[in-house]
Amino acid sequence: AKSRARAALLRGKTRFFFPRTLARLPLRKRAPPRAARPRMSIVRQERLLWTTLGLTAGALSFLDVRRSLWSSSSALADAFPSPPPPQTPLPADEPVFGARAKHTFKRSWNNAVDQTFGDLTKYLSDRRL
Repeated sequence: AKSRARAALLRGKTRFFFPRTLARLPLRKRAPPRAARPRMSIVRQERLLWTTLGLTAGALSFLDVRRSLWSSSSALADAFPSPPPPQTPLPADEPVFGARAKHTFKRSWNNAVDQTFGDLTKYLSDRRL
């Protein structure tokens, strides 16, 4: 009888388990009854509700301000005429720093260096360094 029951069990034709097989199977935990399940506290529900409402209100106000800024800027742009095209620059006869200006700058630079380091230059030339 055991071999027939075992063969039927292996074929999946029976719902019954052997007592030894049943003892080897792990026990599944049943879900607690609906009233005993942990529920979200009322305080947490209120926090979630007001957080959601606050985020929604903030997002809507942001979008409204953004829309109004775009519409006011486009209305302002339509009120003023477009800027005139840029003027073509006049051709310059001489560069800003022409040959004369460069020569004057070099001369004044050399005079300033001579006044600043004149004594040091004399001292080093006396010592032939």
